[in-house]
Amino acid sequence: MVSGDNNDRKLANVGPPYSLLIPDSSKSPNRQEARYCLSMKISEDEPRLFSSQAHIDERGSLFSLEFPNFPMRRFYYIQSSQKNAKRGFHAHKQLTQIFIPLVGSWKINLQKRESSREYILVAGQNYLQLPPGYWREFESLEEASVLGVLADDIFREEDYIRDFNDFKKWEEINDSVL
Repeated sequence: MVSGDNNDRKLANVGPPYSLLIPDSSKSPNRQEARYCLSMKISEDEPRLFSSQAHIDERGSLFSLEFPNFPMRRFYYIQSSQKNAKRGFHAHKQLTQIFIPLVGSWKINLQKRESSREYILVAGQNYLQLPPGYWREFESLEEASVLGVLADDIFREEDYIRDFNDFKKWEEINDSVL
């Protein structure tokens, strides 16, 4: 049982990365008033790939992304000038980001410790949440691709690790602290 300000709620797991908060109907005077809320479980140290929700009709498309537990402090976007343009080549010590392909598609290569991962992000299909501590490299897979980025803090140069060898040293220091 999870306690809340309004009513007690039960936490029902409906599959990763979501959980359903269900108000305890015995505490509610009217069961019809019970509201259901879908909240994202946020992993603090693993990248998470999410699917976009599309609402399409004759007028066009509306894509919906919700981040109820993400404190956005900054938004920026990267626009490629050509296919296979590469960006990134850095890591963050504390910054968490959400990468949203707005136009085209992107390949995201991540490295942490001795493992590497690759994600393909496609506009209107998916997006990626990336916690701190990952070396990242981006590659546009189409001409004029645009990648939107939400960040949980403002720009701080001291949060960046821009040299891969410095990143490996930073990982060793932080692994020994854990």
